[in-house]
Amino acid sequence: MSSVPSASRGRFAAALGLAIALLASNARAQETTPSGPTLDQLATAIAGDPAQAWTAVSELRALPLATAKDRAAAKKLAAAWAEELVSAATPGERIVRAHAIGALGESGEPSAAALARGCSTQKEALVRLACALALADLGDAGVKAAAKELASDDLVGGALICAALARPGARSPATVKALEKAVKDASSFREFLLAEPAIVALEILGEDAGKPLAARESLRNDVDHPTVGGLNWRGVVEAAPHALVLPMGELGILPDVDVADFAIPERLRKHRDATHLADLYADYLGHLTRVTGELLPPLETGSIASLEDHAVRAKRWTLTIELLMQIEERFLPKPPGR
Repeated sequence: MSSVPSASRGRFAAALGLAIALLASNARAQETTPSGPTLDQLATAIAGDPAQAWTAVSELRALPLATAKDRAAAKKLAAAWAEELVSAATPGERIVRAHAIGALGESGEPSAAALARGCSTQKEALVRLACALALADLGDAGVKAAAKELASDDLVGGALICAALARPGARSPATVKALEKAVKDASSFREFLLAEPAIVALEILGEDAGKPLAARESLRNDVDHPTVGGLNWRGVVEAAPHALVLPMGELGILPDVDVADFAIPERLRKHRDATHLADLYADYLGHLTRVTGELLPPLETGSIASLEDHAVRAKRWTLTIELLMQIEERFLPKPPGR
């Protein structure tokens, strides 16, 4: 028999029971207590200084939305940030709001539509780029909004929407249908130009672009190439990327920027006859479609540490967007109704 008095054994059992209860309580607390910031805390940070808010956007990507309540709150936040894409006072605030919507990943139709419109309506190149990258982040909601807004009314915006649709690994029947339609329905000069980024997007997605290319080449021969502001879009130029940049510099569009500072097309589309000025502009629009493949992966992994770092990494793309925006504003025929 044990020599331990019964009273001592009772006290030991009670202490052991208390210890087990405390361990169980701590385990439950660890299961229910978030290990990082909450959605509300991140939303508060994102509403602050844009430079400081960038970290919160990265943390938002890793935030689990485990319950229906969490996802509903996320959609409500995304809708509020979508409104602030228009109302926010500074470009930095609008860039952060766009990336926050993309990072959240829980977007209803209004916020996805706001990003798609932002690709065409925002004045600053880096804000337009932010809208395109965020739109590519949204999955099915982004595809639906992008397909609806894909039009030649704003060519740079249309190319950025093609970039959102061309996110590698995100092919869907709706994506392919929207891109093919942009080529098939093209009949005007502006639509002819937009067909090139749509075709590049199809190529990125691994689709057979033979028929769209043939349709676009046929339209190239038939469509009227206008002369606007003294610039003849059917004018024959050297088949080289700098043949677009250098003349525009002489015309006062980004005159102090070196050719190497732009996102230069890796190759130009070959044609049966001479290269026209319109072909070069279309090639640049097409190259813009590749921006999501370059910039979205580091955003998703959180490897871009600050808003300033993002601006530096994206600089050659934003310069190219600015170049194309200014050319479109000054030297391309306005769409009907403008």
